[in-house]
Amino acid sequence: MKISHLIIAISLLISNRIHADVLEGLVISSITGEPVPYVNISISGTDQGTISNPDGYFLVKTDTLPLQVKIGHIQFKNRILKLKDPYTKIILEPDVLQTEEIRVIASRAVKGKTPVAFSTIDQKDIQTAYSHQDVPMVMKKTPGVYVYSDAGNGTGYSYLKIRGFSQDRIGIMLNGIPLNDPESHSVYWVDHGDILASVSNIQIQRGTGNFLNGATVFGGTVNMETNYAHLPRGIQISTGYGNYMGSGGLDLPGYKISSTYNGRPFADKPLYVYARGSYMDNPGYRVGSGTTQKSFHTGFQKQSPDRMTRVEWIFGDEITHFSWDGISPQYGYDLNNRDDRRYNFYADPAYNGGFDDANKDVFTQHIVSLQHSRKFTSSLLNLTLYAVKGDGYYEQFKGTQSVKEYHLTSLLPDTASVDLIRQKWLKNDYQGLLLQYNLQHINNMDMTLGTEARFYQSDHFGTVTSLENVPLSPPDDHKYYYSDSYKNSVSFYLHTVYKLSENLSFLTDVRFLSHFYTFEQDQTGAFKGYEYTLKYLFLDPRLGIMWEAADGLTLFANISTAHREPADSDIYDQSDPDAEPAIRWTDSKYAEPLVKEERLIHTELGIDYSTDRLSGALNLYRMDFRNELIPMDYRYRDDDNILKGNVPKTIHQGIETDIAFRFNRHVSLRSNVSYSNNSFVEFFGDALGWGGYGSIADYSGKTIPGYPSLMANLSGTFSLGGYSLNLDIQYTGKQYIDFSNTKDAAVSPHTIVNMALNLPFIQSRAGNLTMDVKIYNVFDTLYETFGYNYYLDPDTRIDVYWPAATRNFFLTATWHIKTGL
Repeated sequence: MKISHLIIAISLLISNRIHADVLEGLVISSITGEPVPYVNISISGTDQGTISNPDGYFLVKTDTLPLQVKIGHIQFKNRILKLKDPYTKIILEPDVLQTEEIRVIASRAVKGKTPVAFSTIDQKDIQTAYSHQDVPMVMKKTPGVYVYSDAGNGTGYSYLKIRGFSQDRIGIMLNGIPLNDPESHSVYWVDHGDILASVSNIQIQRGTGNFLNGATVFGGTVNMETNYAHLPRGIQISTGYGNYMGSGGLDLPGYKISSTYNGRPFADKPLYVYARGSYMDNPGYRVGSGTTQKSFHTGFQKQSPDRMTRVEWIFGDEITHFSWDGISPQYGYDLNNRDDRRYNFYADPAYNGGFDDANKDVFTQHIVSLQHSRKFTSSLLNLTLYAVKGDGYYEQFKGTQSVKEYHLTSLLPDTASVDLIRQKWLKNDYQGLLLQYNLQHINNMDMTLGTEARFYQSDHFGTVTSLENVPLSPPDDHKYYYSDSYKNSVSFYLHTVYKLSENLSFLTDVRFLSHFYTFEQDQTGAFKGYEYTLKYLFLDPRLGIMWEAADGLTLFANISTAHREPADSDIYDQSDPDAEPAIRWTDSKYAEPLVKEERLIHTELGIDYSTDRLSGALNLYRMDFRNELIPMDYRYRDDDNILKGNVPKTIHQGIETDIAFRFNRHVSLRSNVSYSNNSFVEFFGDALGWGGYGSIADYSGKTIPGYPSLMANLSGTFSLGGYSLNLDIQYTGKQYIDFSNTKDAAVSPHTIVNMALNLPFIQSRAGNLTMDVKIYNVFDTLYETFGYNYYLDPDTRIDVYWPAATRNFFLTATWHIKTGL
């Protein structure tokens, strides 16, 4: 059935050309330059018409030219136009205050206006790429972006890197609200199950970007928008099923079910109501690495010409059986063997007290926000209040553990050891305020004054839930370590854009950022009970210039600085009784951190060209780093724990190209290539890893491991009559796994093909039934995505790799009832 549909679609595509009486058009926003979906295009004097698709394109047929049409959308001013050309670009002016208009101010990049490198993934592209995987997997076709997961199939613990920087150096936002944990800088995608079902677009800015709120970023920013007006209206019920279809007969079914309502209950009022509930259960590719997620998202969005108010609540709950530790050939596992490559240390009963499911991550998170914006004659005020609350734990089996370390001396002698199951808890919450005031068109200048305040509190503690090899139980309310931490962050910024001429503009930014971090640990058992307070004050400027050299051709340049404070775990491993804080106590109330703050100077040149059918971009960047925190030792056997250390000088530099061509309304191609040089400029370290077995080696000139230097993507889309086929070809180059750049240990280059097929089965007044088919790794390639190594002794090096999933599919059936609500 699927093949016959595809053959019919391709046959029609080849045999039919655009007829002379068929007119095409693209509707875009005057504010953002991005497509506007679901615009009504009606032919004057008739009851005929059409609507623009999620890409903003529309198609009308006529017997006469010119053709008069009326253009209408609830958020834009109506227009009456005469169409006479085969292709027309229509620009709409907002009639209500839009979320995109708000985000443009000191946060969102706009093509031809903002001197930064960025890519925008619209709602249709999200639908094409997304089925059940975590957010990073949708961004893998973006220049300079590398994604992978430890479970192998894009669920559970997933990771995003941009320009060689890990995701704790990338700013992740949802409607401008920072999602990076203020204490660890990390973002945990697994907490946000099925969030992409609610996202209208994603903007990825590479480099320090145009975002002045949130934590300091180096690699880039990712901002997800949930504009309900740009999401499909009506009721949608989706069910999904996935499994493997490669050699070896692997049977690991995954499931998804979700229900969504999006509409305007009162036809005469611009009030949107949105609600979604989702449940997903997906086993990982590796043994015992599954994830179960429940999520709920609801919100209200009211808009008028000069105001916008949005209230939103997002809830996520997850249970993930982790697989942090990789697979090592030195321990007898063959990565070319389809059974061996799925091995997971944490699901092996031989090393986990007979359990195969004891090691897991359990976490719940709530995000509540209120956003209000008011537009005046020549200014705009935007206020966002938000609160994020999290609660959960890691649970692990630990064999032969010190009774003293786990504060069990009331039960057993302090020199004894015991097998146990522990939980490491985190209860955290933070509240924040984002305030922006934008003055527009003042002597050819736009100016934005902004501030952010964020207040973070957390409780960290460890408990023992059971003793496995003795007939005893832990004491009630047992804790073997306990600590509180508080982090208050406040920033102020001034963002200006000065129009030097009609085609030339100049951007200046300056931001002041302060962090005050307090750590307090109870003296419990083997833990000494450290207390300290740290202070960080940063001032960062940015300059940029944008020149529209010709119609559709723009060039830009920028230079900026950035600073970032160390994460809490860089200073002190609070769950290790033998660890000591990397600080120097002083006579002041503030201690002096021995782990240095990171500093960056970023310069970039870019050129962008676009016509109705062709677009292309070229970016050159250089990032000179001081004191970059580099992973020195992966301690995955004990925890999700990576030891980092400062490197005096590093450099991240490269070139990125991105080209897209639309042949006609049926066929389009997109390709991008990224080549980067991420290397040590000045760095001396242990010649045999962090174990202390080797002499000191000079790694200057070596490539920083963990990121491929060369990546390329080619994507083709074929669509006709609602049917669509998307093919993605992705090449990833060699990736070193150690400072020495050992060639025979590097992750090998690989090329992967993925396919997406959309099939509309039923279209009726009662609703539309659509089948979405995703096939990942079409040619069933065996490949790895990440690696690291360590030494057991001077002569024994252990290389460790994370394998990717073999060929698998995910089918999603969606029943969409288009209501007038």
